[in-house]
Order: sequence, then C-alpha cells, then structure tokens
Amino acid sequence: MDRDLLKMKALDVWPSSLVATTAQLADLGLSTAFLAAAVRNNVLVRIRRGAYIPLDVWRDSLPDQRDLFRIQAHLLAARHGGTYSHVTAARLHGLHTWGVSSEVHVTLDFSWTRSSQSRDTLAHTLKLDPDQVTWIEGPGGNLFPVTTLERTVVDCARTLNLHQAAVIGDHALHRGASLTGMRELVHAHAGKRGIKKAGRVLSLLDGRSESPGETRTRLLLGTFGIPMPEPQFRVSTRHGDHRLDFAWKDIMLALEFDGRIKYFDYGPTDQVLLEERKRENALTEIHWNFCRVYWPDFSDPEGLKARLINAMKLASARTAALQQAR
Repeated sequence: MDRDLLKMKALDVWPSSLVATTAQLADLGLSTAFLAAAVRNNVLVRIRRGAYIPLDVWRDSLPDQRDLFRIQAHLLAARHGGTYSHVTAARLHGLHTWGVSSEVHVTLDFSWTRSSQSRDTLAHTLKLDPDQVTWIEGPGGNLFPVTTLERTVVDCARTLNLHQAAVIGDHALHRGASLTGMRELVHAHAGKRGIKKAGRVLSLLDGRSESPGETRTRLLLGTFGIPMPEPQFRVSTRHGDHRLDFAWKDIMLALEFDGRIKYFDYGPTDQVLLEERKRENALTEIHWNFCRVYWPDFSDPEGLKARLINAMKLASARTAALQQAR
C-alpha cells in the first residue's frame, strides 16, 4: 500500500484525541502491520511503544506541545499507576519550563516496573502523602494524577539547575502556589538529597517574573554586584500605564527582556512590535532610558554586565542633568 493510501486509511478513522494506542487503533481496523507500514512511510509517528500520532500533527507542533503528547502517550500506553512529578508535573500544571529534558517523570510508591523504567521514562520511588497529589485534565481530555504545585516546585528544585528550577518556581508562585507550603516541604525532608539546593532556590523565587527570560535576567543581575532593580515597575504616560520588566527608578533606567517568547506568544508579530514601539516612545517622552537583554546575553554575562553598567552611568548622568535643568 503506497503512502497516500496509508494516510487516507489512517486519517479516515483517527480519533480526535490525536494520540492513540495500538489497542484503540486495532478496534478501528488498523492492524499492527498497518501501523508499522504507516511509520515506515512517514504517515505516523510512534511516540512510544504502543502509542501513535499522525506525522503531520507531530511535525506542526511546537516542542512544548510535543512534550504534552509524550505525556499523554505515556498515560495511555504505560499503565504505570504512579503520579506524574518533577518536570512532567510542571508541564501538566502549565508552568514555564526552560532547558529541561523531555523524559516523562513518574513517582511510584513501589519498586520500578518494566513499563515505568522504559527509555522515555524516569521513575522515582517515594510514597507521596495524599495531600501532595492532585488531578489535572490534560492533553486529550484525560485526567492525570500529578504532584501539587508546591511538591512539583520542590522536586524540580532538588533535581534541576538553579535557572531551570527558578523558572518553574517563579511561575508557580505567579499562579498562586504557597511559598510557605514549599518551605514546609523542604523542612520536612531535611537531609534528603538535593534538599539544601531546593532551599536555596526557594530563597531566590519571585512570583512577579512573567517569563523564563525575566527569571533568568533577575538571577543574573543578582551576581553582578549592582543594586537590584524593581521588577514589574508601573509608569504612567500620556498613552496610559506601562509596566517595565525591571526599573532603577532613581536613574530612570528600564531593563527589558526581549526574547522570542515575548513577541510570539501574545499576538501577531507585527502588531506586538508596533505596540512595543509605541510603548517605548511614550516612556522616552518622559525621559526613561532603556537597556535590553536578549537570549544570547545569557551566554555572555560579562558582556551584559559591562553594557548594563555603561547604561546605568549614562542614565544616571542624564537624570542628574534633567533634575538640574528643572
């Protein structure tokens, strides 16, 4: 059977959930031999053993969506009986993630099984308290057992690097997670592997950060030995109120993170760029100065530090001159 016929037959019966199991597809008349042929001919993608998705859907999906498909495939095909945790729980909670791997994390209160120890899965053995587990409607409308926001942040803080964990923790706080609850979890697990690191992560969290880039910028600023700016600082202009990512209000310097996520997640690119230009013009009219941070700057912190210190000197001089002229 050629590719076009394989595709026509598969899509004609494919379920709306997009990810489907071998058993589901067999009930729809697609045999294992057919599925193997469809994978070979680039009609289907086998996400994991026993779970498939149409290639066109997979190819057109962003990385974050592919990660959710992987989690859905695990739920449908693995039959593990555990709780989704760590980075996987963060994804199911809809939290920002940055730079983390795509493996599915499951916490089990029994010894690892063959299905939980598969190549795409990282299994953790721990008996979770009932109040540390919740249920979330996730991809495909399925219900997923997931660690709570607080437990998820602490688990990620124990196992990820500082920036990765803080991105997740900041967003959890922004979404209403309890910092007190997280600290209680850290205290209750004193002496466990990674728990000291988790405590340090919690001490650095700030729920005012609205993107991974803002979190990483704040953490980097904390290593520069300069006065820390105020995040999400509100300024009134004749065109309305605007919020600055970071502001040194005494010298009227704004530090703005300009990452792809900022421009592409909140509206059409041309419209967002136009609004951003109008916003900056309105702030410049009332003598605000700007310095911008881009994703490549995180790979050259010394370069960013030098550029920022220079911007602070210029802003300080301009603000002083403006005050003298009044």
